[in-house]
Amino acid sequence: MKNSRLSPFTLMLILLMLAAMTLAACGGTEPDSTDTDDTTDTTETDTGEEMEEEDMSEEEDMAGDEAVHLALGNHLTNETWHALFADVLAEYTAENPNITIEQQSTAFGELQTRVAADRITDEPPDMYVLPAWWLGNLVESGIPAPAPDDIAQDIADNFTPGAAEAVVWDGVTYGVPFENNPTLLLYNVPALEAAGYDRPPETLDELVEYARNLTIRDEDGTVTQYGWSQWVGSLNYNYLPFTSLLYSCGGAIFDENGQAAFNSEAGVDILEKQVELIEEGAFNPELTATDWYTGRVAMTILPNWTRSGLVTNNDPENFRAAPVPHCEGHESGAVIYTWLIIVNQASDNQDAAWEFIRWLTQPYSDSEPSRSAQLYYDIASIIPARYHDLEVMEELFSADVLPPYVESVDYAKAPAPYPAYNEIIEIIITEIDNAWFMRKTPQEALDDAAAQADALLQ
Repeated sequence: MKNSRLSPFTLMLILLMLAAMTLAACGGTEPDSTDTDDTTDTTETDTGEEMEEEDMSEEEDMAGDEAVHLALGNHLTNETWHALFADVLAEYTAENPNITIEQQSTAFGELQTRVAADRITDEPPDMYVLPAWWLGNLVESGIPAPAPDDIAQDIADNFTPGAAEAVVWDGVTYGVPFENNPTLLLYNVPALEAAGYDRPPETLDELVEYARNLTIRDEDGTVTQYGWSQWVGSLNYNYLPFTSLLYSCGGAIFDENGQAAFNSEAGVDILEKQVELIEEGAFNPELTATDWYTGRVAMTILPNWTRSGLVTNNDPENFRAAPVPHCEGHESGAVIYTWLIIVNQASDNQDAAWEFIRWLTQPYSDSEPSRSAQLYYDIASIIPARYHDLEVMEELFSADVLPPYVESVDYAKAPAPYPAYNEIIEIIITEIDNAWFMRKTPQEALDDAAAQADALLQ
């Protein structure tokens, strides 16, 4: 399905390009200061010795590998993460002395604007590491180059289904997925045991029942432990938990025709149950992730990478993960999201960029993970997208909350990355917040979100 309406990402790109054209038309380019008669007069003539040295240098360059400089854009502004990736790049350049790779990191909140602005620069990055859910927008804007046939086949054959689906748009593979980030139920084991539960909730109705019984108040009626909660304004803490429950109740984000489907009966029922718990004081959207990590919330639904917060703020052994509670008559589902590495169509060094990507993402040993899998595990215990990496890293992913996440990668779904999907996510987040804070009914909130989404999808 192709859109006739341009997404906000594409509109931003067009505006930036028009701005550049306007500056050029107004004389923004300075005259070439070397284009003067004086330059010729003041230039010294090469001696025979200098010309001979220059000829020898050119012959040496031709005899060796041509020097190539690659730039890679990403969002790793965190000093530790940036340094980890820098170590990987240094390993590659040590093996390939003719190649240098520059890491250009931009804060996530500014990353989309940076990618659009790069399109009007003289030297845009050769590669990007970007959210796979931006793929439709990126293709619409002409940014990613299609992956070579061998890489596309490798992904189809050797990667988990959700991650492989996430890097394909309109039948074309555009990049290599780095990771699996499924969204599952997380629960505090001591909290459930104290309430008399020896297993996590398996259905949506049980989730609501557990949430009520796990909510604890002090003598003054102040809630000291909330049974279940998500929180406002975030892909990870708002949108992904809702859509994972939606999949687990037979719903979908988009229908077969590429229209909004999240305002279905299943979607409204999920949001209504959350609002009921908010009214009862068992669910508090004004909390933060820290409240979950430190034990103020008994259950939540989050991606696997949030385990790093448990490591920092608590003991991960106090927590476990489980499949997302499902509605009667349906099986548990999960949303999976990933990041991918792409090559910029504007790059003059596409072959060299793809060769680096092969080195980074493909196995180099039967018993060792790919370099990208090890890197992202070191960053935040992130589950890799390649089956080989899952197998050789099995022991690393056998601890505390991680095993159910690994099991889920075979059934977790990646929503189709329609152009404007990122904008639709923000719309859904805003309208869920409107329902949580009683500004709209759940039906009104989801219907309004669907109307806005469909306007972008038409």
